[in-house]
Amino acid sequence: MLKDIETLLRRVLPARGEGFELTLGPEGSPVTEMNGWIHAWLVLAIHEAGPERRIRDCKEQEVALCRAAQPGEEERVSAYLRAWARALPTIVRITCGEEIDQRLPCELVFPQGLDEPGARTEEDFVRLFESAEWLEQQLERADAEQFASELEHFGLEKYIKPMMALRRPSIRLVVDAEQYVDEEDTGWLFEEVEEDETPVGATKIGGLPDLPAGTSWPEIEGMALSFLAQIRLADLRGLPGAEDLPESGLLVFFHDEDGRTAVDAEGKWCAARHRGGTKVVHFEGDPATFVRTKPPAEERPRVFHPYPVLRCIHERMLPPMESPFYEALDDGPHDHRWYSRFARVAAMSEDDQERPIHRLLGYTSELQGNPYLQAHIESSGLNFEGWNPDGARERGLQREATGWRLLLQIDSTPGDLLNQDGGYLYFLIRAEDLAARRFDRVWGVAQGH
Repeated sequence: MLKDIETLLRRVLPARGEGFELTLGPEGSPVTEMNGWIHAWLVLAIHEAGPERRIRDCKEQEVALCRAAQPGEEERVSAYLRAWARALPTIVRITCGEEIDQRLPCELVFPQGLDEPGARTEEDFVRLFESAEWLEQQLERADAEQFASELEHFGLEKYIKPMMALRRPSIRLVVDAEQYVDEEDTGWLFEEVEEDETPVGATKIGGLPDLPAGTSWPEIEGMALSFLAQIRLADLRGLPGAEDLPESGLLVFFHDEDGRTAVDAEGKWCAARHRGGTKVVHFEGDPATFVRTKPPAEERPRVFHPYPVLRCIHERMLPPMESPFYEALDDGPHDHRWYSRFARVAAMSEDDQERPIHRLLGYTSELQGNPYLQAHIESSGLNFEGWNPDGARERGLQREATGWRLLLQIDSTPGDLLNQDGGYLYFLIRAEDLAARRFDRVWGVAQGH
């Protein structure tokens, strides 16, 4: 049977797709059986774009392809392997996208297909492997098993369920670094900013917003706000976490960049005034039919250099250790000897920390203090005067703060975005308001160095 499988694999491999080629190892690296599993040496070559297909990277690995066939199951196992090789280009496209460089050969194999009793023939398995829903289910299951294994490694078995609940998907907004503009070179830009060639209704940060015809420029008490970002919601379809947002239309974000609305009637600074000086509006309809809109000339709110969003990338995150979310776990883990182990687990988030970090959903990248707690305290009409982090009242407020969600985080990098000294602006919203699409209840929190 092993020789038959090796002959079959050499017949159906290599499998080629856009940017990759998967082959069986050279002669001398035979197919073997170990602990009831069929193992084979696979070579994943990553190619540069272009007709010459020059190899940019190569990864070799011994991979458990599938369980060894039981008597009478030999043909079904062969059908599974033939279908897997045929479907590899689709498997890579669905599960890797543009991240094939970061994958290992073992991550392209789905032996779970043999657990599906309805899959018997080669065509049955092909349909399975070309199902985005089925592949995503397998990835989620494998990811959960790996995460549970990591928690067990750190002696945190009792926290597997609550820690799993803390993991959240995030959508990273990637802009073109080559277009970064320094504030020193441009100064703050106003309504005469020359808009780039970003199509109307496209996802972008900065520039001028695209609004439905006849829409008034968002303001607070007659003061026009600065436009920060717009998200074409159709761009997010299929990404984990996108189900928490509307399916269509344009989500547009504005902010009082000059802090004018944060001053009360007596001229005193009031951080909680007007929900942190932010405004978020969801516009229904086809964003391509909207109109690129300039702010009112008499108001002259700050207008920033436009940065088209090139890609929306899925990331998975755990909360930062200083956030209130670990407070909500039983026994308050930061108060006992397991705290350092939680810190190690928190470091296992899959989000990329290279700035700029513009993101939808997930968790905030904190610099100074806890933005969730700040939003909760301010929105409740309270303050931090006399704050006792170990007090019963304060611990209760910290737990309540976990009801807030990050909607959008905007980084001050590059230098012409935000006036936050290298900081972030967070658009936060209560979970129930997000579910009800009450974007008028967003709260803004800014942090800088």
